[in-house]
Amino acid sequence: NLAELKAICEAVAGPQPPSDSTASPFDEARRYGSAVFDKLGVKRLLVSCGRHGAVLLSAATCPVSSQSRTVTLALEGLPPLQLAVDQQGANCVEYKLLAPVDSPVSTTGAGDCLMGGTAAAYLKGMPIENAVVYGMLCAHAALFADTAVSPMLSPAVLRVKPSPAAK
Repeated sequence: NLAELKAICEAVAGPQPPSDSTASPFDEARRYGSAVFDKLGVKRLLVSCGRHGAVLLSAATCPVSSQSRTVTLALEGLPPLQLAVDQQGANCVEYKLLAPVDSPVSTTGAGDCLMGGTAAAYLKGMPIENAVVYGMLCAHAALFADTAVSPMLSPAVLRVKPSPAAK
């Protein structure tokens, strides 16, 4: 998550100047991510920005490519996940939550579900930029579970198709 990325950044690059009060969590992730890329040689970072969404950052040697779009995905019994997927230059894709969950049952495990769902989709052959959407869906499901792992999470999540209106 963003707080963890900031801590890693400060551990490897030293104290960072204070944040601009108008900076979005996505701006902050880009700022801290660049220091991590420079110091650790990391190729990609996926950073949870909490109720704002997530951001996929790539080093200059690993550009990402995603068509800017709105995506709506739904799992039975849950409100739909609505995302604005926005390419921000050659090395950044933002996944902005258009309808953040105001009263989650629990946030425990949501970041783990983001990473696990993204990894599962990527290992199934999806481009990383699209795999993050499925990681976001897994994190969304976690918000409505009163257990550490949502019972809705299964390989079937990777077969959910965006709604026609979202294309």
